[in-house]
Amino acid sequence: MIHIFHPTDLSEAGATAFRHALRLAVAAPGKFTILHVTDGEAHRSDLPGVRQALVDWGLLRHPEDEEGLTALRLAVRKVISAEGDPVAACLDHLIRHPAHWLVLGTGQRTGADRLLKASVAEGLMRKARVPALVVPAGVPGFVLPDQGRVALHRVLLPVGPPALSRMAGIVLHDLLQRCGVERVEVHTLTVGEAALPADLHDRLNGRAAFTHHQADGDVVDAIVDTADRLAVDLVAMATEGHDSVGDALWGSRAEQVLRRARTPVLVAPSQLPV
Repeated sequence: MIHIFHPTDLSEAGATAFRHALRLAVAAPGKFTILHVTDGEAHRSDLPGVRQALVDWGLLRHPEDEEGLTALRLAVRKVISAEGDPVAACLDHLIRHPAHWLVLGTGQRTGADRLLKASVAEGLMRKARVPALVVPAGVPGFVLPDQGRVALHRVLLPVGPPALSRMAGIVLHDLLQRCGVERVEVHTLTVGEAALPADLHDRLNGRAAFTHHQADGDVVDAIVDTADRLAVDLVAMATEGHDSVGDALWGSRAEQVLRRARTPVLVAPSQLPV
């Protein structure tokens, strides 16, 4: 049974991330957990309304449609934690209830703001080590409010070390399959002397039409600039987390892309959990 885990801060900006999380949960189907961390009063009714969203998408007749919910095979759990530290609270829950996917919103903090208040999305993405779909605040994303329709047509796939590129391809294929996307443009990007893995096309199993791009200079700049220029719907990349002093100070390349991207970012860990 697939488990989709979605932390929420109840902000208006987080509504888009919730929409993407619910779309994946309906497609799974399986377990869908929404977790909110608070230092004050909060009730489960304050969390995003799954049933009403499903009614709006035409998947339930009304919020009390138990028969329709059973047919969707979707088990929803809403959790309120008073632990204080959102990353610690989420990780504690994930230890007890491992997830297959994280769907996160991010406020894209930079500079002194990032140093004063660490990003929950970055912390979870780095420590949970499961595939994460991260939706920046203010970005409409590829799951539309109109009946939860998926509009995913163009993807940027930066190519680095072969093992990471293959993992990004595997997780991207899984996302496309779950969202019912039969065909997509995949724009691969190499920066500097990086080379395309010979089997990368095979990882997407006939779902992709490939176009290759090459750039020079800073890797993060090249990814963000190419994503903007091509107006992609998604950036898909893999990460090894923090493996240098520079990463500890400034974040991994995936984290740096997250802070600047104007589109959802799919981040695959270097290895999937067994």
